[in-house]
Amino acid sequence: MEADKKAPDADEQHAFDAGEKKRPARAAFVNRERDILLSGLGIVREEGQMEDALRALRKLDADTVCETEKNRLLLGEAMLRSALARKESRGAHYRADYPNRDEAYQKMTLVEIKDGKVVTGFQVRTGKVWN
Repeated sequence: MEADKKAPDADEQHAFDAGEKKRPARAAFVNRERDILLSGLGIVREEGQMEDALRALRKLDADTVCETEKNRLLLGEAMLRSALARKESRGAHYRADYPNRDEAYQKMTLVEIKDGKVVTGFQVRTGKVWN
């Protein structure tokens, strides 16, 4: 071993080994999460599909993953709740159960995390929305 490189101590090696053991479990978690979101937020959406995806997402064990994955779960829930709240088709958001555009939804969708729960709402557009 080169003089300027030291061997990892026992704690460093244990942390590395633990991380390597978690890698397949994390990959399985991410793949399952992706599949759930694809099933609920595909190109053509229906309320039942999105509700099924939301239930499946909630069943994933967030206690076994890192903070990044917990945040991705919240993001996925926010996307599903936003899509469920919009009872129309607009742009890339197409709902087979609401195939027409509804001007009542010509609003921005807002999402907020309150006490660990995803809350959605709408805000009427006034003037220029983006800078």
